[in-house]
Amino acid sequence: MSRFSQVVLSDPVRGGSEPDRFWTRTNTAEATPDLLTALEWDVFGSGLEQGFIQSMVDFGVLGKSERAVSEDPNERMTSVFYGRQAVNVGLLRQVLARLPGLSPDDLERDLLGSVRPGLVREASSPGRWPSIAVRLPLQMLGLDRRVKRLHADQLRWWQTEVLDVYRCNATATGSAIERLDRSSQRYASAFTVHSIVRFLLPVAEKLVHDMTEAVDRPDLTNQVLAGHGDLSEMALAKHIWEVGQGDRTLDGFVREYGFHGPRTGNLTAHSWREQPEQVERLAARMRTRLDIPDPTESERRAQLARSSATTELFRATPPGKRRLLKFALQRAGGLTRKLELGKAAYLMGLDGARAAARELGVELNACGVMGDPEDVFFLTRQELHHCGKVPSSGVASLISFRQTERVRYAQGEIPISFTGDPDLRTTVEHAASAIRPDTRVELTGAVGGGGVVHGRARIVLDSNDDVEFEAGDVLVCKFTDPSWTPLFMMASGVVIDIGSFSSHGAVVARELGIPYVIGTGEGTSLIREGDVIEVDGPGGLVRVLDRKSIQG
Repeated sequence: MSRFSQVVLSDPVRGGSEPDRFWTRTNTAEATPDLLTALEWDVFGSGLEQGFIQSMVDFGVLGKSERAVSEDPNERMTSVFYGRQAVNVGLLRQVLARLPGLSPDDLERDLLGSVRPGLVREASSPGRWPSIAVRLPLQMLGLDRRVKRLHADQLRWWQTEVLDVYRCNATATGSAIERLDRSSQRYASAFTVHSIVRFLLPVAEKLVHDMTEAVDRPDLTNQVLAGHGDLSEMALAKHIWEVGQGDRTLDGFVREYGFHGPRTGNLTAHSWREQPEQVERLAARMRTRLDIPDPTESERRAQLARSSATTELFRATPPGKRRLLKFALQRAGGLTRKLELGKAAYLMGLDGARAAARELGVELNACGVMGDPEDVFFLTRQELHHCGKVPSSGVASLISFRQTERVRYAQGEIPISFTGDPDLRTTVEHAASAIRPDTRVELTGAVGGGGVVHGRARIVLDSNDDVEFEAGDVLVCKFTDPSWTPLFMMASGVVIDIGSFSSHGAVVARELGIPYVIGTGEGTSLIREGDVIEVDGPGGLVRVLDRKSIQG
């Protein structure tokens, strides 16, 4: 405890960058949308880094001597700035340049929607090729079994060690701090498998892109990369729809999907395990919308559209390349399914950490170490291992400092992509810089597809918000995660500030067959509630056709 009596007031989520480092929050802002606290960054950030490095070791891209996580944030794949996680694009390009079949430019295009001009080509690493030639095929061959086994094991663990302990008063294994450490490690292990899938998927998708362009049919790309079927997101959608219809129980849904919920990449959020009433409310809203079809029907329509587009593409493809096309399409579909299963597996680990942290907070509050159980999220695991021994004013001063800093961070904004240490602009300054004339608002997204639709914009900033969608309404939001899937089912189209071709929003929109434009950056700032907008998926454009605001 002496380490807190003379504590240096610091905040691990303040961050800092070398002047020439290029960063982006695309995808990371989707994964951790709220400002990160010290414990969240400790668990999420370190687990992500461990998972990424181990996945590259499994690929043979990195040697075992390169397995250690660097202490320098500029030498890590992700860092944090004013509580906001960002990807180290340059470092990621350097590492993945070693991986045959995956161009760093393709990766950057997937993340950002375009490639920065004037980049120097990253050096490959021929010395790693023999290892990659052996290890990469082995990873691909065993991946399906590995992902399914991971998901099943993680679900059994989550149901018995997290859900049953929390909801059924089952006996917990170990102390709260021990379970926090164990859950954090489970998250890191799951993220290793998720990373393997995440970096293989763009390779398969890029091959499909190239083959559609080679026969001058790029218009078919989105259609043949949709309608895969058997996605965990669609199973979730069907289950919650059936809860709304009275065909399945709420308890059964929570037992399968209770680790999900709004913003559950952040430990400070509350999962559906903690607030099942939110699921019940979503199910009830879906029940009142008679025009919402069974998700199975939406999935079937997307599969039929995919089948038709695939037939067209095969006819246009030279016979000698059809076998390669078939392989690429099968790989893309299989990897998309695995991506969602891997994401679910690591979210279970995070929910275990969430439950253990909250229990630890209650314990530390009861013995006078913390003034509020939720203060636990403002200390790292190392600090929590020490602070429970003897109450200390140093703990309180450190928590207070970080809470004050968090308020300051929340009053500002940083760019989605930036070089060096970003400026924290106040939200007033940020909003003023985004204002455009009302006469014409047109936004370009990083990706889009699914056709064209006109409808009333409904701005939703939290999937828990009580918004009543009417037929034809368009969902406009900053980001999405699995908790948003029921809202997709109620919308005629979606416009999302943050995301890429392989992000959650794009995958679900394609599976449901609804128009989407993702990666607008500022759609929720420039589009007003009630505006009549056009979502041009194939063109990747969103246009405001008529400015109208809902009153009251």
